[in-house]
Amino acid sequence: MPIGGSLSDWRHGTNGATTTLTNFTAKTRNVSTNFEAETVESTTFGDTSRDYEQSFKNATAEVTYKYDATLYGQLSAIYSAGDTVDFQLSPDGTTTGKPKITGAMFITSLGIPVSVGELLEMAVSFQISGAVTFATHS
Repeated sequence: MPIGGSLSDWRHGTNGATTTLTNFTAKTRNVSTNFEAETVESTTFGDTSRDYEQSFKNATAEVTYKYDATLYGQLSAIYSAGDTVDFQLSPDGTTTGKPKITGAMFITSLGIPVSVGELLEMAVSFQISGAVTFATHS
């Protein structure tokens, strides 16, 4: 059984290299993705129960990074430029057959909460734009 984070891999583009996947695994403390789908009613005359179909999809990612000045510069540049960058999340490692989730995203929120006696971190919210691909490493 995999233990969260022990094999996880998080990569995404940077300002000026939006489609080149840079490995941020060693600086990432948490990645939380949320995939949603809207529903629309599709009930027709003669139906005796309501029917529904999947409509538009939406996805977001909440990421907590361990702070360092270089990473701050990379993330703030993505945010300032409004870049949409490619991403790849591998929750259980990158060996053949392991799952990977890919797509494109932009930053909607960048925060640096500072507390006495606490690890300095950066909290980043990403809006995923367009389709998400669920595949496996080959």
